[in-house]
Amino acid sequence: MRSQSHKSLHREKRKSYISFCLLGVFVAVFISAYRDPNFWSDSNLKKIGNNFVNKVLKKFSKTQEIRPRRPKKKDKITDKEERLIMTYKSIKEFATANKKREGGGFMVRRPIGDKIDNVDPFLMLDHLGPTVYGPGEAIGAPDHPHRGFETVTYVIDGGIHHKDSAGNEGNLGPGWVQWMTAGSGVVHSEMPTDELLRTGGRMEGFQLWVNLPKKFKMSPPRYQDTPPEKIPIVTSPDGGTSVKVIAGECLGTKAAIETKIPIMFLDIKINRGSSFDVSIPENTNSFVYIWRGNGFIGSDKKPVTMGQVASLSKEGDVFQLNASEDSALHAFVIAGQPIEKPIARYGPFVMNTYEEIQQAFDDYRNGRLGKIDGAEERYAKTEQAKQQNKQSGNWNKH
Repeated sequence: MRSQSHKSLHREKRKSYISFCLLGVFVAVFISAYRDPNFWSDSNLKKIGNNFVNKVLKKFSKTQEIRPRRPKKKDKITDKEERLIMTYKSIKEFATANKKREGGGFMVRRPIGDKIDNVDPFLMLDHLGPTVYGPGEAIGAPDHPHRGFETVTYVIDGGIHHKDSAGNEGNLGPGWVQWMTAGSGVVHSEMPTDELLRTGGRMEGFQLWVNLPKKFKMSPPRYQDTPPEKIPIVTSPDGGTSVKVIAGECLGTKAAIETKIPIMFLDIKINRGSSFDVSIPENTNSFVYIWRGNGFIGSDKKPVTMGQVASLSKEGDVFQLNASEDSALHAFVIAGQPIEKPIARYGPFVMNTYEEIQQAFDDYRNGRLGKIDGAEERYAKTEQAKQQNKQSGNWNKH
C-alpha cells in the first residue's frame, strides 16, 4: 500500500515538472522569437530541442553512475557504549558475617555457610582474623578428616603448617594458596607455624569449601600448593585495580590452579576512588565478599564494609565494585558452575546421601582414611595455646 502511494506521488511530481518546463520553454520561445528574427531557423530549433531533451533525460533517467563506496572505518566502541551492551548482575542476598569459633578455638567470620547458607557449588567461606597473637597464643586446627569436597586455603598474614595422612607436609606463608581435593578422604592438621607460635604476630587467612560432583567425590586426594609468585596478577586498563587470579580467568589472564569444575576465584584490590567492572560468567552462582576496606557495590551503589557478603543473580555478566574516596576496597569475587545435586553433609564430610555420610564416619573410625604421627602433641599444643589466650585476656578478642 505504501509502495503504490509512493509511485503515484512520484508520477504527479514528474507531470508537474514537465508542465513547468513546457511553460518555461513557451515563454523563452516567445521572448527569443520577438528579439531574434533568426530564431525560427531549422538549425536553431534543432539545437534548442536537443538541449531540452537532454535535460529531461538526465533528470528522470533511472540509470545512475555507480561509484565504488569507500569502506567505512569500524568505529571504536566507547566505554559508555560498552557499558550499555553489558548486562549487570543484581544482588540476590546480602548479609554481615557472624563470628564463631572453629578448629581448636580460633575465631572466624563465616560469610557463606551461615546467614547465606550455600552458593552452589560453594559450601562455606571462613575468614580467620585479622588477629594479632602474643607468644604462645596462636591456635590451629589439629587432626581432622575430610571427604567428598575441596578446601581452598589462602593465607594473607602469618603462616600455617600443614600435615596429612598421605605424607604431605609443609608451610603456607603469606600469599600462598593450597587447593586440596579431599576426594575419597584424608586426615590432615592445620597448625600455626613454629615461628608464629613462638614469637606471636598477625594472622589472617581464608578457607573456602567447594563441593564436588558425584563422579569426583571418591577421586584420589590431590594438593596444589601454589606460592604467591605463581599466582597471576593483572591490572585494569585505568591502573586503578589489581586482581590476583587464583582460579579461572580475568582480563584475559588465566590462573595456574586447575579445578574439577569451572571456578573463578579473584582477589581484587581497588584503589581509593576507583571502580572496576568485573566480568562474571553468566548462569553461574557467584558472590562478593568484602574482606578489607569499604566502598560501594552493584549498579545501585550499595554501601559495604569489611565482613559483608552479597550473593548475585545468575542473570547478567558484569558486576560493579567501587572503592570509597578514603579507603581501598579488597574483595573476593567467586563464581562457579552449579552442581544442582542433592547434598548430604555432616561435619567434615559432604556426600550425596546420608548412607554415604555414615560410610565416611565408619571409614574414619576404622582408620581407612589414614592417621598422622604426632597427633597427641598437636592437641596438647592447641590446649596450651587456649589457656595462654585466657590468661592474657585475649581469648574473647581472638
